[in-house]
Amino acid sequence: MKDPLPEAPQIMIVEDSPETRELLAQVFSLRGFKVCPVSSGALALQTALQTPPDLILLDIDLPDMNGYEVCERLKANDLLRPIPVIFISGLDGELDKVRAFGAGGVDYVTKPFNVGELEARVRTHLTLRDQARRLQLELAERQRAEAVLRAKEQQIRDVFEHAPVGIFHSLPGGRFLEVNPALTRMLGYASSAELVATASDMATQIYADPALRLRIVADLLENAGWAHWDAVVWRCKDGRLITVDMTARKVCNDAGAVVYLEGFIVDITQRLAAAAAFKESERLFRTLIENLPLIIYVCEGPDEKSLYVNPAFTRLTGFTLPDLPVAKTWWELAYPNPVYREELRIEWLRREQRSRETQTLSEPMETTITCKDGSQKHLLAGYIPLAGRKYIFASDITARKQAEAALFRALVQRTEELRQAITLREMEGLSYEEIAETMDCPIGTVRSRIFRAREAISSKLRPILGTPDDKRW
Repeated sequence: MKDPLPEAPQIMIVEDSPETRELLAQVFSLRGFKVCPVSSGALALQTALQTPPDLILLDIDLPDMNGYEVCERLKANDLLRPIPVIFISGLDGELDKVRAFGAGGVDYVTKPFNVGELEARVRTHLTLRDQARRLQLELAERQRAEAVLRAKEQQIRDVFEHAPVGIFHSLPGGRFLEVNPALTRMLGYASSAELVATASDMATQIYADPALRLRIVADLLENAGWAHWDAVVWRCKDGRLITVDMTARKVCNDAGAVVYLEGFIVDITQRLAAAAAFKESERLFRTLIENLPLIIYVCEGPDEKSLYVNPAFTRLTGFTLPDLPVAKTWWELAYPNPVYREELRIEWLRREQRSRETQTLSEPMETTITCKDGSQKHLLAGYIPLAGRKYIFASDITARKQAEAALFRALVQRTEELRQAITLREMEGLSYEEIAETMDCPIGTVRSRIFRAREAISSKLRPILGTPDDKRW
């Protein structure tokens, strides 16, 4: 530690006799000291406050106040109290030693001086003051270090008590030394004290596999640093089994001997159960997706990279995922007609924007695609954005569209028949020859049309036109 005193200590000489004051100033100046001679007690107090000396030589008999009073005032000041004061007296009998030491003096000398003795006393008390100053600094530093250590220990204790993970200290033999509240709750005990007192053998009482605990301890004792074990099965107080992740190490003393084992425990039972449930849900979902009659296409990113097509998609279109690296490829293959593709794309983007804004399934849209084998299929397609991905769902409505077309053709044909039947009904009472002449067609055609019209009227028009009179037909 660096010496807190200056290289040349400063001595204040408080002496009303000019000769003695000058003599002492000369003696100590020649010996490398800085000197500050003053002639009165008041001046000594004023100067000391401005520039505190390292030591004061104080005469007992001063003109304004005696040396005892000056010393008492010095010691009453926190800044000046540490300065050692050596009293000077004319004769040994003039010095009240009890009062001198009671006022705070550390030593005294009597006139006439022995210069060597006086210098020795001064140096001794400067050394003592230096040592005291160093001790005070060391003590202050130690107190600061202890305060920091206590704060850190409290932080560690707070972490131990309030950590959400289990923490334990145990002996290699298997007894808990200390457990935190989180581990106590994890294992179902009423208190940490109960757990420490009850679980005397971790291998048989805590570990579902006692041999595993022995292997873990052997690994910790053999190796330095932290070690980790996944999915260790522990037994709770009520017999329940939980799965934990454990990180542990051995703690040694300065001699290298193992003091205890320290471990951190995270209960992953619920996480594993949730992961298993999610995996099962994912399996069921995939099974559902794989077997749905709907076709499904998934893409993501600004370039709309293709991620997934389900089996129904491939069965219907003939395209597999490798055939469609990006959505743009699907558009070009499924809609080879550029005019139709552009019209469809504009309408699709409008519905897609609306779906993104509402985070709902888009309004279904009918499209006609060209499959890999060149055939055409009719689809009813929708879109929904989920977690940054685009999910396109579509159903095959080809059969429905074909049925609609057939129905339309039948309706057209039936409409024509009904029109003709109505026309013929308006002509009732006319002969076949007159009807053929009116319709400008062969008489055989007239007979055939009249027959079909009668059939149509019988099956379809009875509710509308009433029962026809067969004799009139």
